[in-house]
Amino acid sequence: MRRILFIFLILFFLPFNVRAENLVNNVFVDTDIRQALRDISSQTGVIIVVDNTVEGFVSADLKDVPLERALDILLAYYGYVYAKKEGYYLIGSPNVKNATFNNLSRTIFYKPKYLTVDMMKQKISNTFSQFIKMDNSLNLISITAPASMIDRIISLIKETDKPARLVYVDVLYSKVAYSDIDKLLPTEAKIEWKLDEESGTSNTSIYFTDLKLGYFYNNSTSINVITEILKNKSDIVQFNRSKFVALEGERSSILLEEKIYRTFTIENYTTTVSFSANIEMDILAEVIEGKVRLNLNLLASYIEQDLKKSLGSSKTVVSLDPNRVVVIGGITDYREISKKMGAFVPYVSSDETSKDSFTVFLYAREIPEELVKGVLPVLETSAYSSTRLPEERRKESKGLVITGGPITVIDISTSNLANTTVRSGININGSVTISNEDTLTLEGIYIQDGLKSLSLSFDHQLISNLITGLSYRLARNERLSIDTLSISVEEETCPFPYLSFKGKLFGVMMRDNIKDQSYTDIGINLSANYKITDYSTLRLEYFRASDVNLLSSARIELEFELMKSLFLTIGYDHRDSKFLDNIIGPSYARWLYSRLDYRF
Repeated sequence: MRRILFIFLILFFLPFNVRAENLVNNVFVDTDIRQALRDISSQTGVIIVVDNTVEGFVSADLKDVPLERALDILLAYYGYVYAKKEGYYLIGSPNVKNATFNNLSRTIFYKPKYLTVDMMKQKISNTFSQFIKMDNSLNLISITAPASMIDRIISLIKETDKPARLVYVDVLYSKVAYSDIDKLLPTEAKIEWKLDEESGTSNTSIYFTDLKLGYFYNNSTSINVITEILKNKSDIVQFNRSKFVALEGERSSILLEEKIYRTFTIENYTTTVSFSANIEMDILAEVIEGKVRLNLNLLASYIEQDLKKSLGSSKTVVSLDPNRVVVIGGITDYREISKKMGAFVPYVSSDETSKDSFTVFLYAREIPEELVKGVLPVLETSAYSSTRLPEERRKESKGLVITGGPITVIDISTSNLANTTVRSGININGSVTISNEDTLTLEGIYIQDGLKSLSLSFDHQLISNLITGLSYRLARNERLSIDTLSISVEEETCPFPYLSFKGKLFGVMMRDNIKDQSYTDIGINLSANYKITDYSTLRLEYFRASDVNLLSSARIELEFELMKSLFLTIGYDHRDSKFLDNIIGPSYARWLYSRLDYRF
């Protein structure tokens, strides 16, 4: 009896945490979790308090399982947690909105050793965000969570709080179309494009058109190799290279700027105006599973009178391993932007299309930790900058370009409308850019019962806006047969985006085959184009030779774009010369007329 009493006293006065080591033996099959916890409490003699958030059904086969291990198994079904209190266990949901959350949790503090709390905030999983608070001023993290979760949260934070990694980034920007880059590179260095024009357009804004994304997979093709190739083509390709070290998670940027100077002449006043068109490449580097991920943001802008105006952006993400070079190619259409935004045209390219092609090569790798201490923050960096003076108007060879199509001319009789005639035919123009300075143009017109004309012209750009030309033209109809050879010097000025003036001085040798007579003379041709809206244009032209009977004409035309390729023109040609046609350029009719053109 004494022995039994002694054992009872020992068990009664034994600390709670010792008695809590009782083993659980039970089998639960689709049992209400609250009932299962009551059964464990009865078996072990430990008080278990369950709050009103706990519900559900559990199944488990527990044989000689310690109490806290048994609780872990049952509560894992629904993510519930327990907290060991003085004399009992409290069980509930680990939700900050739960009324018993404070009783289930404890608070500890962690001060990062290497990173700031702002940098860690981006790296810590959202799963534990409700348990974590960050103090920027103290650079301190407070964690309030159930004890069973704190160890996992601390482990995650310590894994994140490591010295910042450095990423080596190499950027090569070339002012050349990606289609031309393919032609410049050797066969073994071909690009494998991953994003074509159609999908590229849908993934970018209107400010970047025809955007492409590709990779080099050949290990021997590096940016060094590409740079050497471009150096050999430096007479036709402009490029720039930047090499720098970026801190992971910190943004870096490279500015790609082009300044254009244009000379405008109005009457006797000449001025030079500069425009600056920019592409800014914003780069954010991250290291994920041994690869470098670059978040790229291409920003288009221009500067007008020291005021920077943003035009939009295009974003993409590329992933690079140590043997891969990424290639981005595209076109920035500044003219289209200016139309949509009502802004002054900031960029006019050398071929006057207002589209600027570019190709960017990118390479990145993580710098090994053992080398980080001896690396300077910046290896080499510079901004691409190109300046073009007014004299540097270059043309890119585009091969044969053909325009024109069916034409209908209505010759309106002002004295008798019954005499109005309607004629149809075709008007075709073809041009070939021979070099940066030389262009060959062929023009053919055939109008039924009207003008038949064929001309061949050769134009050579002397300097800036000054062009010399040699042209031979045949013109025929039932009362006309002339052959004309002319030589000219022409200057064009563009003071405004939608207004241009041309002045031409010409010498002419003409043969009138009907009268069997030849003429020689000199004269001038003045013209102006004004784009009233995106769909209407006003044209004025004046022709005059020293002999008024040979050539004297004033012409005004108002053109309307009805559809994408359909144009309606209303014109008036006042001519004092005796010929039915303008001997320099074709005349569609005399006096009042209208014309319908379809141009492909």
